[in-house]
Amino acid sequence: MQLLPGERVDFNRWEDPAEGKKGDGNVFLSRGWIETWRDCLPEGYRSRLRLLTDGAIPVALLTASQRHRGRVLWLHQCGDAACDGIAIEYNGFSPAFMAQPDAHGKILTWLKEELRRPGGADEIVLAGVRAEEWNRYAAVAPMHHVWRDVPGYFVDLAGLRDTGRAYESVLSRNARQQLRRARRRYEAHGPLRLERAGDVETALDWFAGLEALHQRTWQARGRAGAFANPFFGQFHRVLIRRLLPAGGVEVLRITAGERLLGYLYNLCSRTTVYAYASGFDYPEDSRYRPGIVSHALCIEDHLAAGARIYDFLAGEGRYKRSLSTGSYRLIWGRLRRRRARFMLEATLRWLKARLQGRGG
Repeated sequence: MQLLPGERVDFNRWEDPAEGKKGDGNVFLSRGWIETWRDCLPEGYRSRLRLLTDGAIPVALLTASQRHRGRVLWLHQCGDAACDGIAIEYNGFSPAFMAQPDAHGKILTWLKEELRRPGGADEIVLAGVRAEEWNRYAAVAPMHHVWRDVPGYFVDLAGLRDTGRAYESVLSRNARQQLRRARRRYEAHGPLRLERAGDVETALDWFAGLEALHQRTWQARGRAGAFANPFFGQFHRVLIRRLLPAGGVEVLRITAGERLLGYLYNLCSRTTVYAYASGFDYPEDSRYRPGIVSHALCIEDHLAAGARIYDFLAGEGRYKRSLSTGSYRLIWGRLRRRRARFMLEATLRWLKARLQGRGG
């Protein structure tokens, strides 16, 4: 495998031609997500893109940067907090490459060689990779460092469908009671309704409504909110225009009669729904729970439609735990060449952890 200038990428070869007949498809590694990310990047970062290829097959897009740590390669990120704020998850390598024989072995070989060859990377940053994949990658690196280890939660819709059980039946008694009470409160205002935007312009209009509610909620909590970062909104508006017509994203509005509960913005593969962003109208009466009611309606809708997984994505959240049936872990980490500065940094982290463990 080799690194080439990033503009050499042929996105027609990015996805596995047979993917439509098999497999799940990962929205975060789809042509739509990666190409939109490339196109939305500021020119200064696009010029640093490097295409990893295996012959004619594109493997990944990486951004090369030179920092005090040395030469860094970022997998489907650029190292800028604003541009990376779109928060890629299930990060990895192109579907077309991963469909090839011994793709995992080739990746491990490349990582090992890149971190050892003269002039190679001092660090390779892997953000949002599955824990089991991280363990394989870390095993071949001279050094490695995890800076985030985050749980994710999901609902196994396929398992529910196989058993014939209703979604509410698998929730804890407390979660089931909260959901039923919240539903009844909203139903007093009229029938609960989940609507899916049928065209791009409606989706963008509802996405603007989601943004307003999202920002209002987070700013009331003293936080900036995702849309305080202009790149976040820019990226997703382009993504909606590109993917909504083919069902790659959906924007939903939830109402009870004339009362608005809020909006959901989901990424969609053939079998998985990724609950990516939301904006809810939280009333002063905390007994109203627009979030759990909206997600429950969406989960039931996709359960009936045949989806296999409803994924709340990475991050702790009480509502995620209470509404899910399973969990996983995602890792944000760095694979490193053996360097004195990295060894010193690891020693200092170890000493800090020891002191904190002793209460000192």
